Amino acid sequence: LPITGSAPSPEAFLEHFTRLLKDGHTLVQLRAPHLNRAEFQRVARQCLLLCREFGCKLLLNADADLLETVPAAGFHATGRCLQTLSARPLGEAQLFGASCHSLAELQRAEALGADYAFLSPVLETSSHPGQPGLGWDVFEAWVREVGIPVYALGGLGLADLPEARRRGALGIAAISAFWR
Repeated sequence: LPITGSAPSPEAFLEHFTRLLKDGHTLVQLRAPHLNRAEFQRVARQCLLLCREFGCKLLLNADADLLETVPAAGFHATGRCLQTLSARPLGEAQLFGASCHSLAELQRAEALGADYAFLSPVLETSSHPGQPGLGWDVFEAWVREVGIPVYALGGLGLADLPEARRRGALGIAAISAFWR
């Protein structure tokens, strides 16, 4: 599951995004913490149009209320946002996912009715050098404790997909493995 990265300009961002869609991905998470709300909304609308053209579903990693103006396929909650939720933030017709970094967070996502979760970091990442990953054994043990699909995230590339699946993951989620 590709997660968008940064780009030097809105035009470059949309070029990268279009490349993801041309690669055949059917689900993409729009994550752009460097954009303010209005900019994110504008980019999300453009990405949504592209997704419709390519038959892809778009997940927003932003405030859930943006789905009112950008009718994406769903909402992805950050770990911080997950802690503030008292109920599933949207209806069953839309996807709801969450970023998790512990077994307790995975269990919380499941209790809130998440359709999927990201569990990270599995391995050490370039974005957090020196911070050890969970490792595959911990990842596998925690995934067995919940009944929702889990994507492995953190320091992973496409070559890690077979191991992730052997360890109980639905797949991998990544920025740098997909965002070129």
